[in-house]
Amino acid sequence: MASLGGKGAPLAQDTLLHLLEHDTDPHLREAAAHALGVGVGSGEEVRALTASLRHDTDVPVQAAALAALVHHDPEAALRQARPVARQADDPLGSLATTAIGVLGEHGTWAELPILLDRARTHELHPVATAALRASVRLVARPDPGPARAEGLSPVARPAEPVPDSAFLT
Repeated sequence: MASLGGKGAPLAQDTLLHLLEHDTDPHLREAAAHALGVGVGSGEEVRALTASLRHDTDVPVQAAALAALVHHDPEAALRQARPVARQADDPLGSLATTAIGVLGEHGTWAELPILLDRARTHELHPVATAALRASVRLVARPDPGPARAEGLSPVARPAEPVPDSAFLT
């Protein structure tokens, strides 16, 4: 199905949008969201992916929609990721880790408190590890100056008890 998303043909995009918005099988909706993330955007994808993120009841579909939204509109994805990163507590952490990844890749220093809050060691392990990785990515950006120095210390504290191997994947 991913090859449909890369085609950019109106019929392919319409088919994927229809699957995302109307199919009863969550696996097909998830695959459609992923496929929409590799295609050429028409603007309709942003609306549909945002709606799926907000209203779909299946967490993997929501995570796929957020990941695909980054491809079409990183700013829109960032706006959607902020509240999701703060609140998502899905059992496997897939939605939370996707949102946290968006913050780490596209966020600003303003996202650091959100990431550090989710990096608490009593959190669901994949979520805490993702938050630590995203925090490191955020503070490691080429941004010399006092902001980086101030950001390193709060990131280092929650990372101390985490084994180095957690950062290698």
